[in-house]
Amino acid sequence: MRKMEVLTLTWKDIDFDKNFITIRKDISKSKKVRRIPINSKLRGALLKQKIKTQHSGYVFLTNEGLPYSAKNPSASKRAFGTACKKAGIKGLRFHDLRHTAATRMIENTGNIVAVSKILGHADIRTTMRYAHPEQSLIDATESLNRSFLERDGHKSGHIQEIKE
Repeated sequence: MRKMEVLTLTWKDIDFDKNFITIRKDISKSKKVRRIPINSKLRGALLKQKIKTQHSGYVFLTNEGLPYSAKNPSASKRAFGTACKKAGIKGLRFHDLRHTAATRMIENTGNIVAVSKILGHADIRTTMRYAHPEQSLIDATESLNRSFLERDGHKSGHIQEIKE
């Protein structure tokens, strides 16, 4: 999710029964509604956060217990900077988290169409920036190798050389 999509997220936007977050069109960059699936790790983190924010309609609050807003971007910048400092991380921008998540989803699934939809990109070419084709090419050829090994019953991981 984009920074402002995260910071303005309300509990009404989260469906724990169907495991989806709905990004409202009023906070979406594309001005279109999109739904993002929630995995089990995120679900657990959100449930813990719900206990922390108790009576607030917003998922994330400032130290003062107020919702973040576009009118006060320094509050979120300070909070993120403090978290990075505590973790010993230097030079990380909030948007880098989105980029890393996209890259890992593409690397792990190869499903750039699904990742593009999750990110809310109108054009898949935008999502292509997150793909690293060199590794994808290697993975593609290795998948062919695994296919041959499984078909031929070779479990050793080596293909015998063809003798002339």
